[in-house]
Amino acid sequence: MKKDEKDIDTALKFFKQAAAIKPDYFEVYIKMGKCFEKDKDFENATKNFQKAVELNPKSPWGHFRLGWIYIRNGDRNKGIDHMKKSLSFDPNNADVLTKLGEVLLREPNTFDEAE
Repeated sequence: MKKDEKDIDTALKFFKQAAAIKPDYFEVYIKMGKCFEKDKDFENATKNFQKAVELNPKSPWGHFRLGWIYIRNGDRNKGIDHMKKSLSFDPNNADVLTKLGEVLLREPNTFDEAE
């Protein structure tokens, strides 16, 4: 086991404990999703980001992370929708604006939106 894998497993252990104590704490699901994403377990990453958005539908970071994982899994339209939703809650987020612009440039039929 690599050091990174052990760190991810240890982090997940603590995040799961936190979720068990406070199951409506949406931020812990974002953190667990990031762990799964880092470990390339995109199915569990998606489930955790979905749970975060379910618990806090107005979370800009929940929508951003969910959008990004959809894009990584090849569902660009769904991903772009969630990134745009993220911006509807935090329109001045430079990180999301930049990532969305990059994604739109890679999508041939959305060049007009990125200009």
